[in-house]
Amino acid sequence: MILFAKAPLEGRVKTRLAAEIGARRAVALHRAFVSETIAKLKKFTSIADIELHTDISTDAWSELDVAREVQIPGGLHGNVRRGRVVCAGGSGTNRACRGRLRAKCGAWGSRVAWSGGEGRRLS
Repeated sequence: MILFAKAPLEGRVKTRLAAEIGARRAVALHRAFVSETIAKLKKFTSIADIELHTDISTDAWSELDVAREVQIPGGLHGNVRRGRVVCAGGSGTNRACRGRLRAKCGAWGSRVAWSGGEGRRLS
């Protein structure tokens, strides 16, 4: 399973939230959300490898002991074809991710699990 995440940089993650609580706190929450999601995914290591793919190279989350890579070209469609995908983030992220998946990936959509603002659990 692959978790896609933005590198935790001020001004690049949780920007709407940062407007209310400050960029530093928003980055800390983003880091925590990704860490929590990886911890949940580790429950499935008996049936799947877990990977964290970030938008740019980063040392963030190196303590999590999972395979890490920079996202490959091809957008969501290219990444879905290469593994089971977990889209994590706020409800807007999940809606956008689902919409792109339906539009571009067709049958590959069954390879996606959702985690984030709408459910707070894997489904």
